[in-house]
Amino acid sequence: MIKKTICILLCFIVGTVFTACNTPSSSTTSSIVDYVPDYPIAINGVTVKRCPERVISLSPVLTDVVFSLGSNDRLVGVSDYCSIPFGIKELPSLGTAANPRAEQLIELNPEIVLTSVGLSYDLMEKLKLRNIPVVTIKAAKNEEDLPRLYQQTAQVMSGKIAGKTNADNTLGLLIKKLEQIKGKTQSSKKTKAALILDDPSAVATGDTLAGYVLTCAGAENVAQKGKNYEFSQEELAAADPDIIFCSQTDREKIKQKFSCKIVVVDIRTIERQGDSIIGQAEKMAKEMFPDRFSDE
Repeated sequence: MIKKTICILLCFIVGTVFTACNTPSSSTTSSIVDYVPDYPIAINGVTVKRCPERVISLSPVLTDVVFSLGSNDRLVGVSDYCSIPFGIKELPSLGTAANPRAEQLIELNPEIVLTSVGLSYDLMEKLKLRNIPVVTIKAAKNEEDLPRLYQQTAQVMSGKIAGKTNADNTLGLLIKKLEQIKGKTQSSKKTKAALILDDPSAVATGDTLAGYVLTCAGAENVAQKGKNYEFSQEELAAADPDIIFCSQTDREKIKQKFSCKIVVVDIRTIERQGDSIIGQAEKMAKEMFPDRFSDE
């Protein structure tokens, strides 16, 4: 009888202590209500249930952004066009978004597939059968669209809160470095410049990200008032640029039409939208304002 009484008392004491430890105070209750889990998270209509450890990117833009975010250790495969960041050659190349090597992609057992454009119906069905979500994140149209690109990519890789923090910090540093380059050229006379992409008919206009990078290099963009890369060769000739930046492929064709200085830059890097664009902005700035960068 005594043992039974003692046992009951012990159970009562333990139960009381346990209840007290697990009954949230008003402040604890508030923190629980305010807590927002990183996962699951919906990105462009696709739910990411947990932090992915195996990711395939079929977009050069997204691959470069993932590297910039420091999440590249979870990439297990990339597209044939992903060639910029250091270390990319170590990853399996899986074709392109338009023509991927589906079987090889599936054999890598990804948890997430990233793309900037739609994939074929056949591949989508194969991935759906294996419960592999495909997240489509479009490239940024201009500098104002960069936060959306970085936030969505980072939230896939790191979750709702941690991802947004990483995106804000990473993009903030990128913009800061571009503005620092621009700042070095502020007191100098502006150089009239144009940035021509791989297609000679496509010129970096003021409403594009490439146009923003050109102005960060300190240039007066002669195609600033153009829209959506549309600026004719006749308009370009009339603008009389001091310097034209272009790809190696287009150099000779442009040289035949224009007598100004022609400088080759890596157009692919500028189009990638990761922090690798900083190097190209600096290269263009040094070509236009060598005296401002003589100490480097």
